Amino acid sequence: MVRDQGQPLAARVGCAVHVGVATWLGIMAGMIAKVVIAFVMVGLFVVALVF
Repeated sequence: MVRDQGQPLAARVGCAVHVGVATWLGIMAGMIAKVVIAFVMVGLFVVALVF
């Protein structure tokens, strides 16, 4: 494990929090995109079935 002795603990924790928040937001964006794509696919199927 490489330890950065130049940064205080609070700075390292702050960096970890930023990474965690960005990861959570990325996962949420991916889940929303999947749901939107699923609705578009079902909608196109229904439109194709009706017409």
